[in-house]
Amino acid sequence: MDSFSLLISIGNWSLTLPIVVHGISISNADLTGPSESMGVRQLSLGKPYESGPDVERLRTALKAKGLPVGVDGVYGPFTDAVVKKLAHKEHK
Repeated sequence: MDSFSLLISIGNWSLTLPIVVHGISISNADLTGPSESMGVRQLSLGKPYESGPDVERLRTALKAKGLPVGVDGVYGPFTDAVVKKLAHKEHK
């Protein structure tokens, strides 16, 4: 609540970025996720499920290999299982 009280006291009702919460600065770049210039992120199953254009590219590549996946851009349990199965198959 202290962080919100400070934002209110300085009149930042629209939460114009960057904002500082508990001493941590949050900018637009922090909220938009990794950019292409930052390299490739390692996808993994987590909560919430990872999503984005990199997941969409992965699922498109899996589909091109003939695997039964849709291209929805979400890395959920099914995608994780398909990736692990493919990785196991390719390492034999």
